[in-house]
Amino acid sequence: MSSHAVAKAAAAMTLAGALAVGAGAEAFASGATWMGSWTTTGRSGQKTEAHSVSKGQHFLHFGIKGNGAHGFTATVYKEAPGKDPAIQTVKGKDKNVEYMAPWKSYSAGKYYIVFTYSVKGKKAFGGVQ
Repeated sequence: MSSHAVAKAAAAMTLAGALAVGAGAEAFASGATWMGSWTTTGRSGQKTEAHSVSKGQHFLHFGIKGNGAHGFTATVYKEAPGKDPAIQTVKGKDKNVEYMAPWKSYSAGKYYIVFTYSVKGKKAFGGVQ
């Protein structure tokens, strides 16, 4: 199973579990969330494309394929006039698993992830659910 398929399955299980315990339905609305994958550059501050997120309860999830030898930091930002505010951050190791921030209230808008990882050519994956 590819890392992207694993990421999708993990997010689906998390979302199903959250629904079962009564998390806000706004997170499951059409166009409310996004996922993606990227190849790491090895440079600090790699930025993803911005995507629309609807108002509601969401969370950042992010991971990198690897053997656990290197750490990363990923932060989701909201595009805003002036300085873009940081919304959530996760830190982890490149273990081919997603790390997830807790549920948080997001306002509608465009969001992007900035991540720092020191190795070039690895598959990173994540998004906002």
